[in-house]
Amino acid sequence: MTITLRQNSENIVWPETAEAPNKEVTIDFSNNSVVLPANLTLRAPMTIKNIHNFNNTVLCNLTAGEYRFVMIDGGSFGFSQISGNNLTFFGKLPSSQSLGQPCQIIGAGENSTVTFENVGRSDYYYNMPSISGFSNLVLNNTFLNAQSGLSETGVLLNDGGLKLSADVTVKALGGNGELRLENGAALTVTGEAAGKTKIILDGSIPEDGTVLVKAVNAARDPFYLDGVTDKVLVYNAEGAFTLGAPIVSVNGGNIVGAGFGSMSDALNAIAGDDGEGTYMVALKENAKLETDSGSANTCTFPAKSIVIDGEGNTLSQPVTSRNYLRVNGNLTLKNVNMDMKMTYLYNDASGSEIVFDGTVTGVLGTVEDKSAKTAEGATFRVYSPISKSIISSFGGNSNNNYISSSPTTTVVLNGYGSENNPAVNRFNKQFVPSVGSSSTAVDKLVLENSWVPISTSGYDCKTIQFSGNSGISILAATSSTVTATINNLDASAAEGTVMLPVLNNKFTYLTVRGEVSGKVKVVVPDGEPEVGTVLVKAPNAAEDAFYLDGFDNKCLKRMDNGDYVVASWQMFV
Repeated sequence: MTITLRQNSENIVWPETAEAPNKEVTIDFSNNSVVLPANLTLRAPMTIKNIHNFNNTVLCNLTAGEYRFVMIDGGSFGFSQISGNNLTFFGKLPSSQSLGQPCQIIGAGENSTVTFENVGRSDYYYNMPSISGFSNLVLNNTFLNAQSGLSETGVLLNDGGLKLSADVTVKALGGNGELRLENGAALTVTGEAAGKTKIILDGSIPEDGTVLVKAVNAARDPFYLDGVTDKVLVYNAEGAFTLGAPIVSVNGGNIVGAGFGSMSDALNAIAGDDGEGTYMVALKENAKLETDSGSANTCTFPAKSIVIDGEGNTLSQPVTSRNYLRVNGNLTLKNVNMDMKMTYLYNDASGSEIVFDGTVTGVLGTVEDKSAKTAEGATFRVYSPISKSIISSFGGNSNNNYISSSPTTTVVLNGYGSENNPAVNRFNKQFVPSVGSSSTAVDKLVLENSWVPISTSGYDCKTIQFSGNSGISILAATSSTVTATINNLDASAAEGTVMLPVLNNKFTYLTVRGEVSGKVKVVVPDGEPEVGTVLVKAPNAAEDAFYLDGFDNKCLKRMDNGDYVVASWQMFV
């Protein structure tokens, strides 16, 4: 029920002998001044609001007990004590007299809560009333200077703030508010620290290594530093959040500009974050991966989309024997020096994309797709100039070759070589990382603006696909090399080129066992083949799938057996 009083110029007096209503009530005093009795005990939940001031001769002792008590825009003075299990003060803080003792606000019963709402601003903090005995302190858009004596109280900052001028201990901390620290003050949280609390340093910036928050039971990212451009919060294994330059910084999901003392702490924070999107991980110094708990040789990345920017630093795996880096989502590596010669990078996620930017240096042993063969395979996107000396090979999700166990993995090579200079080293050996093997075949090798050599057995993949200005050439593997064999060739998206050099004094030719899509240009850069020379064997290709370029008087003619032989134009007249 609601009782609304008329506004008048005289005090509204609550008689000393009048008891509080025994039913839940809201009393609107309509901005009148009120005189309360010396003692008032609630008999039901009560809300009082719109009070100009309390003009008590004797300060009121209000006992709410188990009943909820709410004061909205109450007067500034008039209480000696307010006690109860569920107290809320909206708009103004309760007090006693301007020069008297502060009002005592006391919690009663188990899990007691005191809530302050809409008091102060981020740039104007009020002194916290004297509170004690509460399990929970809730600041809803309220900004208060912290007091001591909160060691048994959990604090919830809902768009509110707490300012510390000296060290303070609380039982728990949560919410999305701000924590202002001045004079080197620090906060200790003995229980859980959750949510997302912004830390603001008032006054001079303390030295690196200064502990700002100690929270042993905290998640890795409940705090972030605001307003300091060259410093971050660094979390260590002892639960201390210190000021300093991080080894690793993370931005993404609900993690905003958080710094960490190790790569392991950064990955744990990402794993525990419930945000979405891509997590940008930057190495500020050389960083080391750490093995999973209980494992001697495996480090597992969280099932998130991650970009690691090494900023020129080194990422290493301290295990010197064979070890494994297991990836469970999209991953991009760039501008990082890999010190992982004995590391096998395994992808376990369906449909993930793993990108190796051309700024990756160092050594990473090998990369394989371990996703289920029935699932959408990974896409490995590799940019020049990553070579075999950096990453030796890329393997697909097949235990056997594609004929008996069809893989679903795609490898994309981007920017390798050119039409006049295919990607081979100075010893005419393969420069590009190997793709597929008899036990790790891939579904598709996509050449994006790449010109790569293929050996006599070719890349162990189901299809080679051209994209952009791309081509393949035959690489001599033995003194008797005259051909290379591939499975399927796809030039439907972009016309590709097959370069057939003269090797071992013989014209080479390409063998395609499967399908050919689109049109493929055939180039013979060394000499002019005679009429009848076989340049392509493709029994399942269309008549016009291949054409000869560079000779005005010669072309390719498809024979019934699928051989494409050199012919003179006169033969077609």
